Amino acid sequence: MPYFRAVSQDARRPSVAFLLIACFGAACGSYDKGDLEAAQHERAQPLQAAACDLSGTWAMRMQLPVQWSGSLGVRAGRGMMVHTVKIERRHHGAQVDDRMQVCGVQLPDYLTTALAASERFGVRFPDSLFARTDLPTYPLSYRLDGEAQPGTTFATGMVAIEMGVRMADPLRDVWPSSYRGLTHIVDGDSDGHPGVAVEFADGNGYSHPRINWTGSVRARQIFSAFRNVARLDGTLQSCTRVRGTA
Repeated sequence: MPYFRAVSQDARRPSVAFLLIACFGAACGSYDKGDLEAAQHERAQPLQAAACDLSGTWAMRMQLPVQWSGSLGVRAGRGMMVHTVKIERRHHGAQVDDRMQVCGVQLPDYLTTALAASERFGVRFPDSLFARTDLPTYPLSYRLDGEAQPGTTFATGMVAIEMGVRMADPLRDVWPSSYRGLTHIVDGDSDGHPGVAVEFADGNGYSHPRINWTGSVRARQIFSAFRNVARLDGTLQSCTRVRGTA
């Protein structure tokens, strides 16, 4: 599996688009990819004079451009990583307190170089992983730059989201250059293996990674861990939509 890193014109501050949608108490799992993508094309509600109440359940979709360099077995490439996050939000005055939980991960496909031909692989995080009730949650508190109404902006502090790993200081610890440097891997899905189990796509031109050179033995799963550190800058487009960058 390639080792991803974020890229942007300014390498010091990678820019990641995000979109938040109020779910009004529905579980984040009730929103599929099509729902969230369709919502991105909806127009924001007209400006309203009354202040918004932002409390409730929200879904956040983060689109992260990534690229990876080539290696002996993997071709260099780039694509889009998408994270969906469920947010339980409490709003009082200018103060907003979020409790965040990952509820979906999509990774770009990548190509490997085999002896005879290139092969395509797709990593798939199973829905069953995010249906668990014991996944960790992460707090994030911040203040709005004015009354909660369309046009109001905000900027949060840093938040670290981990899956399959628990670092001593997730906001500041350096992510290792190789998986061999991960010393705080945890069994994130309680299956007896380190990290969280993810599967490879089947059919439609996809292959499973080779374990031996001939390809007679292939991997069905890999065990993954990741840590995302981000801060959010956003604008209320309506009482049920927020858009911005991370």
